[in-house]
Amino acid sequence: MIRDEASIVSQDKGNISITGNGSINATEDDNYGVFIADTNTKIVSQDGSIKITGTAGTGKNYNYGILLSNAGQILSTGNGAITITGAGSGTVSNNHGIFISGGGVVSSTGKGNISLSGVGSSTATADNDGIRIDGTNSQVISAQGSIEISGKGEGTGNTNLGVRITTEGQVSTGTANNWSR
Repeated sequence: MIRDEASIVSQDKGNISITGNGSINATEDDNYGVFIADTNTKIVSQDGSIKITGTAGTGKNYNYGILLSNAGQILSTGNGAITITGAGSGTVSNNHGIFISGGGVVSSTGKGNISLSGVGSSTATADNDGIRIDGTNSQVISAQGSIEISGKGEGTGNTNLGVRITTEGQVSTGTANNWSR
């Protein structure tokens, strides 16, 4: 968990790698692999890469591989790439691989590429998206690099989408670049 205005900063070409696994508790909710939240909570690299991998713990609902929310930020300010990989877990609903909400931001202000890859829980029922970007100011933005978003919805019920961008969520690149999903 990275929150309450905490920062992880790499100057120059140093790489940042974070791996997290949620707790195994079959009766509870909110077992995140990696949780980054709150205003001024940042993971920042200039020319080094940022790699974040999260696997949710078991539970019923809201078990995300990666949760980026409440204005938390993942930033590349130079040529460093950002790679985020998440796997949801849980037995009921809303168990996303990657969930960006509440103003969470993934941003490359230089030439760094952004890659998001997420898989929703395969053992749950409905609303288990691979990647969900939801809410005002929730953004994936690259000034000069490309953006690749790859998601796989899982589950036995309805609306398990690979990639879901809703309610003012935003994905954008600079004028000469493309994004794919």
